[in-house]
Formats: sequence, C-alpha cells, structure tokens
Amino acid sequence: MKKVPFALLTVFLVLAMTAAAWAVEIKPEGRIFAGFSYNVSGYPDWDSRYGDNDYNEFEINRAYLGFKVNFNDYWSGRITGDVSRTKNYKLGEDEEGNTTLESSEGLYGYYLKYAYGDFTPYKYFNVRFGLLQTAYIELYDNAFGYRYVEKSPADLWKFDSSADNGLAAYGAFGPYAAYYVVLRNGEGYKSPEENKGKGIQASLQLTPFQMVDALKGLQLVGAAMMNNDNPSDPDEDVMVINLLLAYKYMFGESWGINIGGGYDMRQWISDDEALKDADADQITGTILHGYGVLYMPYNFGLFARYDMYDPDTENDEDTHGYQDEQSMLLAGVSYDPIKNLAFSLNYKTIMYTAEVTDDEGEEVTKSSDSFVGVNAMVKF
Repeated sequence: MKKVPFALLTVFLVLAMTAAAWAVEIKPEGRIFAGFSYNVSGYPDWDSRYGDNDYNEFEINRAYLGFKVNFNDYWSGRITGDVSRTKNYKLGEDEEGNTTLESSEGLYGYYLKYAYGDFTPYKYFNVRFGLLQTAYIELYDNAFGYRYVEKSPADLWKFDSSADNGLAAYGAFGPYAAYYVVLRNGEGYKSPEENKGKGIQASLQLTPFQMVDALKGLQLVGAAMMNNDNPSDPDEDVMVINLLLAYKYMFGESWGINIGGGYDMRQWISDDEALKDADADQITGTILHGYGVLYMPYNFGLFARYDMYDPDTENDEDTHGYQDEQSMLLAGVSYDPIKNLAFSLNYKTIMYTAEVTDDEGEEVTKSSDSFVGVNAMVKF
C-alpha cells in the first residue's frame, strides 16, 4: 500500500513532462480531513467500555492525493488515492487455550479511491468507466456540506459504498435535472468482485424551480439500487433506496439556511427455503435522518444532524425479543476562514435501545457513546 503515493507521483511526473507535447491539461488535487476526538461518555465501571473513558486521539480521516487530466474537450480522466490504517495480525490464545487471530491498527497506507476515464460528448449524455462514484452518497455530501465532520447516513451505517468499479452514464438537462446510472460490482471500492452478480444503481436530482429566486436551492434526490449479491444457490439480492429533500437559501451575503431530510432503506432478500420457512428470508434496515445549517457572518456556521437507524425492522420487543435501534445526534459550530479551509468544534452522541445487565443483575438501557471533537479540512 505504501507504494501507491510513489506510483501516483511517477505517473504525474511522466504526464507533466509530456503535457506540453500533447496539449494536455493536468490538475493536481488533494484533500485532508484531520481531527481530534475525546470520549466523554462516562461509562460505569461494570461496562465493558469503561476503559475507553477519557480516550482521546488525533487522527487523519482522509488524505486524497491525485490529479485530473483533460486530454481534449471530450476525453478526461482522474486518479486519486486515499489513506487508511493498515491492519496488523498475530496469533493469540483465548481463555480456553484455543488459537485466535488478533488484529490491530498499524501504519497509514494509501489505497486507490478513484481511477476513471470520462467521455463527455454532450451535456445530457456522458460515459464514465473505472473505479468511480456511486450514484447517491456524493449528492448527500454536497447538500449537507460537512463531510469532513461525518459521513453520510448511507455511508456511516453501511447501506452503501461511496465508490465502486463499474460503468456509468450521466448527464444534465439544463439546471433543472441531472441523472447518474451505473452498472457496478456491488462490493464497493475496498473489496474485489466476489461472484458473478452485478448491481445496477440510478439517481435523479431535480431542481425544478430555477426561475424562482427563493426556490432555486430546493432539490429532490432519489436513488435506487438492485444488487445481485450472490447469484449462486441460494440466490441473494440487496435492494437500496435513498430519498433526500433539501433546501438552501441565502438571505444576503452572510446569513442563510440549509435544511434537509431523508429516508434510506436497505433490504436483503434470499430465496433459501429454510429461511423462508423460518420467516427470515428478508432483512430490512431503515434510516430516517435530517439536518439543519445556519450560515452566519464572518464565515461561521451552526449545524446539527440527527439519524435514526434501525438495522432490522422486524427486531423489537414484540417480535424477536430484543431492541437494536440506534440514533446519532451531531451538533457543532464551523468556521471557514478562507476558501478550501474549514474548522469545526462539535459534539456527537450515539444512543442505543438495546438492554444490558448491570453489576446488580438488572436490565438497563445501554449507555450512549459521546464524543467532543475538533475537525479540519484542507483542499487544494
């Protein structure tokens, strides 16, 4: 993984040396998300997470490094690497003497996030191929505007991946509508193709009121994916639906609002007869989410977001006997001193409905995970 930055640099230097002869335009790109978090949960001493009280760390969450190339008016490309912690593995033993495989985080390593080519003959029809964006997550990130603080709900709760290998067609019809249709592996950018199945995903972004100044920032986004997750016997499919209604309006140069709400659904379906007999051939997860941003003078902002996540709508006290819902509250203040530089001070808490047994043998609701954080973003 450590060879990727060197390979990117080598490719960039080769293209730079030949750019003049080819009349190629090359634009380097970089993006860094850095942060500090402090665990303020205050777990009781009988909780297995007690040792995490007051845990704090500085961390790099993203470090894009790459470049975009324009060959002419119709052909272009992009290659971008990102950073993550590598994994270290070693053999260990459990209390009964059985051999176990233990893992821990290691050095930062680079991996390929995007590597695609674009053919753009028309505004309303273009083709993209390679390791590319999926159809919905980037639209949410652009609408909310605080990706450097937290992932989108669909990405955070593992309903979908932000990139995958595939072939896409996309385009726009003036300022009123844009579409993106992609045939993809379905495993996401961090995993190879595991079977013969493929996923098809499409999104539509509508901004119909461009003639009305107060409604220019109103948009409706819808996306749907059907992924043949396992085409062997038994056949398994995954369906994902995303909906987002968002509105942004600036009252002047300084004051403005940005609000949005959405719904995500992920359904796993199997044709296994045994699972059907047990009424367990479908697992449906949902996310209800909303956010609000208040833009203020001197490039300050106040923001908040709330997610309600249910990994299995059939699991509750009235059916399978346990609760598994979670919710997240994120709130903070941001400051953008100059273009492409942003800072945020924020508070995040993840709340549970599951019950655990305390030190007195009583069933109590699992306590929340709570963090105070400082995040920063640099783009170039």
